[in-house]
Amino acid sequence: MTWMMAIAIVELIAIIIAIVIIIGFLKENYESNSSYKKTSLTGRDIEYMRRRLKAVGKVAVNTHDIFDLIYVIRDIQLGVYKDEDPYIPADPYENIGEV
Repeated sequence: MTWMMAIAIVELIAIIIAIVIIIGFLKENYESNSSYKKTSLTGRDIEYMRRRLKAVGKVAVNTHDIFDLIYVIRDIQLGVYKDEDPYIPADPYENIGEV
């Protein structure tokens, strides 16, 4: 019986620690997103974000960038997105015939 009590106490302590960790995560996530203002990304912003992701990795973008990108993708699919500053890369083949 004492072994069962000891195991039950250890499990209870583990559950309490897990609950505290989850509450702390949710509180931090809520506070960081409570001041979030949706901004409309331009084509140049999206290209800049893509280059940061390619060069640095996942740590290069934060949750606000991801939310903005999700909103832009949604607006594109709904047909309400208008790009104010489109990114048009230079044509790499523009001077081929000048030789």
